Amino acid sequence: MPIIVSDDNETRKIEESKFEAESRLQEYIYDNPEVLPIEEIEEEIPFIIAAREVPTNSGPIDAVGLDKNGNIYVIETKLYSNSDKRKVMAQVMDYGAALWKHTNDFSEFMKALRNRYRDTFDEELDDNLISTFDMDEEDMEEYLDEVKQNLDAGEFRFVILMDQVTSRLKDLILFMNQNSRFDIYAVELDHYEFDGYKLSIPKIYGAEVKKSVGTSSSSKRKSWDKKSFFEDLDDKVDESDYSKIKRIFEETKDLGEISYGTGVNNGPITLKVRSKDGKKISVYSIWSNGAARLFSGSGLDPIEKRKKVVKEYIEKLRNKNPELPKYKKRTWKVDLDKIEKDEIDDFIQFYRNVVKDIKELEVK
Repeated sequence: MPIIVSDDNETRKIEESKFEAESRLQEYIYDNPEVLPIEEIEEEIPFIIAAREVPTNSGPIDAVGLDKNGNIYVIETKLYSNSDKRKVMAQVMDYGAALWKHTNDFSEFMKALRNRYRDTFDEELDDNLISTFDMDEEDMEEYLDEVKQNLDAGEFRFVILMDQVTSRLKDLILFMNQNSRFDIYAVELDHYEFDGYKLSIPKIYGAEVKKSVGTSSSSKRKSWDKKSFFEDLDDKVDESDYSKIKRIFEETKDLGEISYGTGVNNGPITLKVRSKDGKKISVYSIWSNGAARLFSGSGLDPIEKRKKVVKEYIEKLRNKNPELPKYKKRTWKVDLDKIEKDEIDDFIQFYRNVVKDIKELEVK
C-alpha cells in the first residue's frame, strides 16, 4: 500500500519497498529491533535481539530475542513470495520443540548466544542486557535463572515477521492463542525508502487475544523493599539462615547504601559503597531465597583488582573455616550452611575491612 508524503511545496505518493531476500529482512530487524512492536504484547518491556541463525536440530532459528522479564522469543522471517510461507507456523513450532528438547545445558545455550552476539557487534551480550534492562551485575544471576526456567519449560514467544501476513495465518494465530498455552504473534512490516530515509510501519496480530488459559509469559519484575524482602526470606529459609542474613544486614547496612532489586521470584538486597573517586562498588548481594554472593565487587575492575581488595581477608576466614570456597572468579558465592553462627562476627569484620579499603581506592 502506498503512503502519501507532503510538504509545503509538493505531495508525493511513495510505493512500498520490497525486501529482495529474507536475509535482508533479518539484517534489518537485527539492526532495528524496535520495529518489532513488543510493547503491544507487554507494555513498557525492554527487548533485544540476542542472536541470529541460532542452530537447532531442526535447522537454524532466524533470530532469538530476550526481554527484561526473561521471556525467550523465537523469531522467524518469511517473505510473502516464499512458497514455504504456508508452513511457517509448523516451522516455528518445530524450532521451539528442538530448542526445548535438545538444549540440555543452559550454559551452552547462553554461550552460543554470547558468541554470536560478540561476532556480530564486537560487544558483550551481558553488557547489553545490563544496560538495556537497567540491571546491576547482581541482578544478572536471577535474570538468567528466569531465562533458564523458560527454556527448561519450553515456554517461548513465537514471532513470525513477514512483509505481508495472509488472512489464513492471522486466523490460525488467533485460534492458537485463544485455545492453547502458546504465545504466537505475526508482525507485518510495511517498508518504504525515499530520499535517504527508511520508514517501517509494523502491525502485530495475536497480541489482541486475552488468554482464557494459562500462558507462558513470565511474571513482571517487582520492586522490593526491606519489609517484603524479609517477609519472603522468612517463608523460604530456615530459622538459622534467616538469623544469619538478618544479623549481617543489621550490622552492615550503615557501612554504605542498601538497594533492593527487582527480581520476579526472589528479592535481592545489595550493599554498595563509593570509592575515593566516587565510583559505586557492590560489596554483597543476598536474595530472599537465601542465595548469597558475599563479595561481588561489581564496578571494581579489572577483576584482579577485586581479588586484591578481598583475597587476604578471605584467606583469613578460610584459615578458620576450610569449607569456605576460594575467591576464584568474578564473585565470592558462599553457601550459608557453611557459615556457623559464631562466625558471623568474623564476616561482619570482613565487611568493615573491605569497605574501609574500597573507600580509600581510586578506581577510575
